[in-house]
Amino acid sequence: MAKMFVPTVVMLALATGLVIFVHYRQPGQLVPLLGNGGVLLLQILPLLIAACAIVGLIPAIIPKDAISSWVGEGAGLKGILIGSAAGGLMPGPPYAVFPIVSGIYGQGAGIGAMVAFLTSWSTWQLARVPVAVALLGPQLTIVWIASIILLIPIAGLIASFLGRI
Repeated sequence: MAKMFVPTVVMLALATGLVIFVHYRQPGQLVPLLGNGGVLLLQILPLLIAACAIVGLIPAIIPKDAISSWVGEGAGLKGILIGSAAGGLMPGPPYAVFPIVSGIYGQGAGIGAMVAFLTSWSTWQLARVPVAVALLGPQLTIVWIASIILLIPIAGLIASFLGRI
């Protein structure tokens, strides 16, 4: 909880500053503009609740020793490869994926495996491949995916090294 305090205060201060700015800069527009944010909140809230529920259930679903064995610091390259593969299969936006990664990391996953997971999730996802083939063509898609597959474990290895410094 403490690690979220400073970013939360910063975001609240920024939001407050923007509310004051818009109130004086565009009188009468504040409520409709804040309504846009409310609509977004209603759209993402169910997914955020589900992600937080998953985080809370992780210890019951995956034992801590299994997480350590599969993707912990001691898992080495195996953990990084598992993180790489899992990230490519994980759907969802950051506000759903980040809490899950944080929960797994908090249960003993290694930093290299989690960076590999996040790198894989953010650079390619299996669901994107058909769209990429259709819009980019097979050659560019194959080269793109091959490059990513080679680079993701390297990112995990670099993170493992940097995590020890």
